Amino acid sequence: MQQAIDKLNAWSEDWCVTINKDKSCTTLFTLSSTQRAGKVMMGSTPLAEVDEATYLGVTFDKRQTWRLHINRVKGMARRKLAIMRKLAGTTWGANEQILKTMYQGTVRPTMEYSSCTWATTAKTNQPTLDKVQNQALCIITGATKSTPIAFMEKITGIQPLQEKRQVKILLQAEKFKCIPDIPWKNRLAGYTINRLKRSSFVHEAKKLDRKVAPELTIPTSPMSSTDILDPLKNDLSDIKVKLNLPQLDSGKQECESTRKSLTLAMINEDYPHDK
Repeated sequence: MQQAIDKLNAWSEDWCVTINKDKSCTTLFTLSSTQRAGKVMMGSTPLAEVDEATYLGVTFDKRQTWRLHINRVKGMARRKLAIMRKLAGTTWGANEQILKTMYQGTVRPTMEYSSCTWATTAKTNQPTLDKVQNQALCIITGATKSTPIAFMEKITGIQPLQEKRQVKILLQAEKFKCIPDIPWKNRLAGYTINRLKRSSFVHEAKKLDRKVAPELTIPTSPMSSTDILDPLKNDLSDIKVKLNLPQLDSGKQECESTRKSLTLAMINEDYPHDK
């Protein structure tokens, strides 16, 4: 790890890139409560060793329980849920469709973000976010807390979070299977070694794959090198830029809406949607 950071530090100096050392840290992922990673230096600055670190909005704890991340997401979702509750309680009152759109557009994406990563958390942690959706269903439908959750999910057409997490695991697994030359493809295709009692992404993907295999009749095909386009190799010699419209005289001034309508008509004529 120190050798890798030394290379990163040398690269940043060569290209005049400044790395924020105060925001950089190290975390040793282990089930041991006593083992430490040791000192790692970035230049002359020792990096802080922490038990949890947030990367791209996901909080990784050293034991990979995901409890801290789920609690943080729960707080963010409940703050957004409070806005829905105020909209539903106003005098004019937002209707069910508006509340549903707001929930699916703002609250639920927060709880679904990177769910295929932390879906292996303990079953005691998963209902934490499910309770937030249950509260949202009550706000959308105006029902009481005693109303059956399955009934509210049915009338609103909102899929349970657990099912959504399973779908994302299956989709991510299929992506790994179809991309050539990556380690995840071999792990999903080979045998799974149960070194730990807790589950992993590979365990969950294989378990769900066996469960839904009879219902999936369309197989996925792996990607080849020809499917991955290299933008640097594209031939741009045939590209032509049109600066004039046939229906618009060069000396005549038209309003912006007229120019836009004529431009769209020319595009639709030259590039029909059915071709």
